[in-house]
Amino acid sequence: MSSQLHKTGGNIFLRSEDGDYRVQGTYQLAGLLNRKLSLFSEQRTLPFATNNDLIPELFDKARALMHAYNSHHPWLRLKNEELLKIGGFFAEDPESGKTSLTLAAVLLFGTDLAIQKAVPAYKFDCLLRRENIDRYDDRLTIRTNLIDAYDLMMGFIEKHLNDPFYLEGDMRMSLRDKIFREAVSNIISHRDYVSGSPGRLIIYKDKVVFDNPCTQHHFGEITVDNLLPYSHNPVICKFMIQLGRFEELGSGVRNISKYLPLYTRGAKPVFKEEKQLFKLLLPLSRAQSGVESPTQSPTQSPTQSDNPVIRLLMALSDGELSSGDLREKMKLKHRQTFRENYLHPALNRSYIELTIPEKPNSRLQKYRLTEKGKKVLQE
Repeated sequence: MSSQLHKTGGNIFLRSEDGDYRVQGTYQLAGLLNRKLSLFSEQRTLPFATNNDLIPELFDKARALMHAYNSHHPWLRLKNEELLKIGGFFAEDPESGKTSLTLAAVLLFGTDLAIQKAVPAYKFDCLLRRENIDRYDDRLTIRTNLIDAYDLMMGFIEKHLNDPFYLEGDMRMSLRDKIFREAVSNIISHRDYVSGSPGRLIIYKDKVVFDNPCTQHHFGEITVDNLLPYSHNPVICKFMIQLGRFEELGSGVRNISKYLPLYTRGAKPVFKEEKQLFKLLLPLSRAQSGVESPTQSPTQSPTQSDNPVIRLLMALSDGELSSGDLREKMKLKHRQTFRENYLHPALNRSYIELTIPEKPNSRLQKYRLTEKGKKVLQE
């Protein structure tokens, strides 16, 4: 073991448990180098990238999500350039010595053109395979920034999976959101973005499978007991935590293991790292996959009228309201419950927006429906 590459018989080998495998192809070699040299592909500098390659509205959306997660977040008043600096989105090019935007910055805030220029093979593939197993019944290909990619993947899940009524204590909680929020955050935060393989979300009749290219650090199945958290993209992970979309390293394994048996009775998730690939398998019952009853739409929960997000959208249907006015109209007294179960999920899915996004803490701040929210409410 060392920080250098070594050959034997003219070949480079990767040690994997009790086997040694010949390294074949550019991506395997790049993954081995990254692991040996402790480099993270997200920190690759992009000398061609400028602020013109970034989307200003994404910074406003990020601040809105931070505000919903923590109304006193210290980053809320930072300008775009300051947000990039404190988030760690600049790095020094080791060859030229110049400071440039990193791949992480472009992935989170970049235009689609800038992202494809930086990582041409980047994409997430969302597939529904209930009837047509060889191809698909529905497909969504995502090649956009990671902030919007999260919403698009969650939207695909909401479209095709049910959300049964569940109370934790005396509060209604979305098990579907709790489980798949962690799974989607994982596939975004921990993938190897220089790999030519896509990240995939595949919904079958009896299971949901996530797989993701990554540099292997664990061999075999990952459980709560043997979990040793490792961040493949620490800067992206850190920023996702600030947005409230990611709790901490290892939270995905713990939360999914806790809530999946409640969503699909007695089910056990399978987390596994294979050669250059992370895989998560979530078993489904027929009820969760939306194929149990012909009278029920697979895209609609039986208790949709009781969905906290729908209640919030209904409260805003007559016009803009402040946070206090919303709570009063919805007869909710507990601020944290309101933020976590109503406001934050609606902002996460871009169903509502701030009226003054550049000043999230303004005393004049109100919320209003977006076009997406109006469409959801209409449906």
